[in-house]
Amino acid sequence: MMTNTAGAPEILGSVYYDAHCALCVRITTLLRRVLQSRGYALVPLQAPDAAARLKISPAELFTEMRLIDHSGRVLGGADAIIEVAHHIWWARPMVWAAKMPWFLRGLHVLYASHARHRHCSKGNCALRKHHKSHRVFFDMP
Repeated sequence: MMTNTAGAPEILGSVYYDAHCALCVRITTLLRRVLQSRGYALVPLQAPDAAARLKISPAELFTEMRLIDHSGRVLGGADAIIEVAHHIWWARPMVWAAKMPWFLRGLHVLYASHARHRHCSKGNCALRKHHKSHRVFFDMP
């Protein structure tokens, strides 16, 4: 981890998450100090300027979590998770595993399933899709 002359961590980017998703908020709360100490800002997708900063349409905004890095590159979903994992020592095994195509494909499928169903609880789903639940293993984002 690089630091600037004032001793603060180098800014690596901003992680945009869905503040209306209970699991997303829980994970963000658990990882807040780890991510911030490594130079990541945490920003809700609900922020007024999120779509503009991420250079995506408002319709695309809530499809997945996003990462915008210090160079302006935008990554989403599983790809964003892998990029952040590069900077956390205990998450690096995920980076190494992601070099295996079957693992990366599985991570994309699991993330896509979570993203589609993140607002479902107690049988009520605000983002209900018209697909069979067993198809999750064959869908790709």
